Amino acid sequence: MGRFDISTLQQAEFKERGSVTFSPFPTPTETLLKEVEEEYAKRLDTIAPFQAGRDLWKKTPRIRSWLIQQVAPLVLELCSKPKIRLIADQRIPSKSPLPSQLHNWFAFTFLLAIVCVDKESITILHPSMPPSPSAIYLAVFGLPQGRYIDKSQDAARHALKQEGYAYGDLLRHESHPLIFRSY
Repeated sequence: MGRFDISTLQQAEFKERGSVTFSPFPTPTETLLKEVEEEYAKRLDTIAPFQAGRDLWKKTPRIRSWLIQQVAPLVLELCSKPKIRLIADQRIPSKSPLPSQLHNWFAFTFLLAIVCVDKESITILHPSMPPSPSAIYLAVFGLPQGRYIDKSQDAARHALKQEGYAYGDLLRHESHPLIFRSY
């Protein structure tokens, strides 16, 4: 995993405004979004749209690889953290009302950054920010001490119970990998 060159201006923009956009993104987002759509379509026959769009990275190695190798280094750099955890992802169902603050959609503590992906760019946001209206896909990163909590606004909040989690549990490395910054 290589170090990304983030400008001083981009660092300041993220710290001051809570968001920074990378457009065009060095690795085309179309490839990622194609994988997202394929996995999402497979799930729609069996579960509700919002739940079908959660944790696609766990079933699709290319999505996981893209998030860990291409996106996580940017989050590590912008947030000046030695390590972060990949917490969740979400394909945004069409016609879904967007939350006023992204963190309301995710039943986890210690969220650090949420990445909004559209057809041409990625925007890294502080979790208290509203999502980009053009976002199709979200990826959530947090601090290593993140916990699974009950949050009624998260329509997929019960999904981790199928993996043996209970509310209040620390997220495990096996299901939510730690990603370390390379210096």
